Amino acid sequence: PKPPGAATQAPKPAPPPPEETPQESLIGRIHDNWLEPASAPSQFKCLIRIDYLAGGRIAAVHFVKPCGSYELEESVRRAVWKSQPIPLIEARTAAGTIDIEFTP
Repeated sequence: PKPPGAATQAPKPAPPPPEETPQESLIGRIHDNWLEPASAPSQFKCLIRIDYLAGGRIAAVHFVKPCGSYELEESVRRAVWKSQPIPLIEARTAAGTIDIEFTP
């Protein structure tokens, strides 16, 4: 017990969560749009190259490192296409390419 009149310290506020990078935002959007195939392994990794146009529209999706099966790659490809326009600041005004790693 504290003696009467003792000052109490207010708890320190929690630090704000780190801001999400545009690339993390894009990966999150792809995850939100991904319909996992029943045959998908619990662990896999693929590297995707996305070509985009000014305004964030996707021009092409390439697998630099395959996911492991055609069905899995097609499910990821559909999720990428559903995720447009991509949320990259630079995509607002210029075309470009971004490589992202996709894991479940």
